[in-house]
Amino acid sequence: MRFGVTATIKDSGEMSKLGVDFLELLVREEDRITDIEKFLRSFRGDLILHAPEQIRFEGRERLLDLASAEKGFREACRRRIGEISALAGEMGIPLVVHPGGVLQERIERTRPLIDNLIESLGAIEGTIWMENMPRRYHLDDKLLSCNILLNPEEMNAVRGVVDGYALDVSHAFLSVEDNGNASIARFLDELGRDVSHVHLSDAEYPDIEGVQIGEGDIDFSFLHRLGNLPVLLEIWGGHENGGEGCREALIRVKAMLPPGTYNIRPRAQS
Repeated sequence: MRFGVTATIKDSGEMSKLGVDFLELLVREEDRITDIEKFLRSFRGDLILHAPEQIRFEGRERLLDLASAEKGFREACRRRIGEISALAGEMGIPLVVHPGGVLQERIERTRPLIDNLIESLGAIEGTIWMENMPRRYHLDDKLLSCNILLNPEEMNAVRGVVDGYALDVSHAFLSVEDNGNASIARFLDELGRDVSHVHLSDAEYPDIEGVQIGEGDIDFSFLHRLGNLPVLLEIWGGHENGGEGCREALIRVKAMLPPGTYNIRPRAQS
């Protein structure tokens, strides 16, 4: 099993010191494609990229949305994801992408959004790992509703236009109102070998994700099923104080694994 942590271009050097197997570079809205390329070409170590979650459109910040019903906005999002994915693809680096469909309210007719997402993804080059979503999404002081890719059936709807799935465990837990551990098991059962990557943290109902391992309500007995997948330790605030929260998460996860499953080893520094 391989473990990684989230980093930005700015703090990648500090996060590299944790001695994990890979970094997942979170591209920020303000990161220019030239800056991203410079980083990718200079970094020494294994990388996964995570697409930006926001984009500036017509003078304001908005959640990036490949499924948006607004054609012009959806096209702007596709171009932004497309330039990042094409660059990463040239270097053999996968890109984790959120599907969009995060709105003020929950809607009933979600198929048009999924069709928009499929159309957007079909026009993007590179290696895309699609991430599943929880029912609720925190944005600043707002609590929004996620409308698509909340279950394995909807994940399977985009199977033909992605290269794999990034299974966010806390999202799977929070994609239902109760019995979230059964939901995690169902994602693993039904997505199977198409799960290429895992985001790992604990969670608490009704909508708290990124909780430190062992401090929420998730049953981590599924860990043995992850094999040698790259596992991102995605702890809220885990990058602070030199990555203290991520370091603690790694200790706790290792303690849950059978002896010999994982041994921390040095990695090249950026």
